[in-house]
Amino acid sequence: MEQFDEQAIKKYMHLELLEKELVHSKERYRDERYQSSFCSHVVFGDLGIYSESIKPATFVEQLDRFNRIVDDRIKINQFKQKYWNKFMDSLEPYERNYLVDRFIKGYAVDNEQVKQKAIEEIEEITMAVSLWLGVEDEDTKEIELVQDDYLGNMDAILNAINI
Repeated sequence: MEQFDEQAIKKYMHLELLEKELVHSKERYRDERYQSSFCSHVVFGDLGIYSESIKPATFVEQLDRFNRIVDDRIKINQFKQKYWNKFMDSLEPYERNYLVDRFIKGYAVDNEQVKQKAIEEIEEITMAVSLWLGVEDEDTKEIELVQDDYLGNMDAILNAINI
């Protein structure tokens, strides 16, 4: 079993935590943005000495864009969680206990059949998410990063790795 497969199973076993982290990141980003001052300040740069301030329209646009990106991630996570929970409910009790023991509690137990079932389900869920979003084969996607566009770059990277 590859390390990547085990990490994927562990990630799916913790989907509920990911959703909480995403919601918390929205709140944290909003709070950080509101902590900044809208007052102008003096900047020393390549252009010399000049006054700079946060433009309200830019502020609102960045906040809205970040919220939409995180909301999309939450929807994808909920989609994955819905089908992962159905998979977990379909397992025999000993199979479910194995996954919990191995990937949540960290016990050193091994069951290749159950691991393989979980990997196959993750692949199906990933394919369903790709079809739902209309994404082509992710192996052929290239990431185009734009300088000074943190949110756009983050969105492109998260789309590429299907998070």
